[in-house]
Amino acid sequence: MAFKAFDCKHYCVFDFRVMVDPKSGKEVPYLLEACPSAGFSPASIVVRMADKFTDIGGPDLQHPRLF
Repeated sequence: MAFKAFDCKHYCVFDFRVMVDPKSGKEVPYLLEACPSAGFSPASIVVRMADKFTDIGGPDLQHPRLF
């Protein structure tokens, strides 16, 4: 839903936190940031996805050659 609301085109990493509203006691999600670029760490979700799907791009899409 956030991807469409921000009119994202390819991919985006969203950072959410869920907190309990003190008045209602319900869990409320809060969007902290939307990042349209991948992280450069081997732990980045985009890097991990590229490393997993080696049949799509082979070694050229694996960390660190991905960047």
